Amino acid sequence: MAEQEIEPLGKRRLCWPAPGDRLFTASGTPDDSFLGHSPFGNHGIMTAGYRGAADALVEKTREGSYEKDSLVFPIIFLYRQFIELELKGIIASYGRRCDVPPNWQSHRLDELWKSVHRIMEYFEIEDVDGANTAVGEVIREFAAIDPNSFSFRYPVTRDGKPILYGDVKRVDLLRLKEVMEGVANLLSGTDCYIDDIERSGYFEQDER
Repeated sequence: MAEQEIEPLGKRRLCWPAPGDRLFTASGTPDDSFLGHSPFGNHGIMTAGYRGAADALVEKTREGSYEKDSLVFPIIFLYRQFIELELKGIIASYGRRCDVPPNWQSHRLDELWKSVHRIMEYFEIEDVDGANTAVGEVIREFAAIDPNSFSFRYPVTRDGKPILYGDVKRVDLLRLKEVMEGVANLLSGTDCYIDDIERSGYFEQDER
């Protein structure tokens, strides 16, 4: 990595790539991150990672960071990606029971939620305290402002038209994080609950 001292910037050292620098290298120490998990393992780690990264960025804005107006875009995108992966994981794991095929193509959260809700009904998961209904409303709200996972990655559409957010002009990031925690709890709880049912063999016995 090449360095250059620039006087006008208060003797701050700037760096840029030098010939031979590579992005994806391994140090051979515990500081390395591991990518070689199975697809199933990577799914769980990715899901947790997107949400964890969003949470960390929200916490950074609590420091009074002037960057909060730029961080809002990756924060919302990361939370959306988290929801998408959670929904797709539930569908891929349990949808076969009720003829819901895996869906890795669509980015439509509302469509994915309909499939997950169908799975929840099949496994007779009750809507305790209206939690399922509330999560469905949150997901539809997300789908309305960002139908195809595009709105918070680019400032314009593929046609070059400005991406607008309707009546949404400001976002309370701490409240967003709080609501997302509730969504995460319900989706992960649903996953664990269905997994327990599957492991118990209850439906195999019932089908006999």
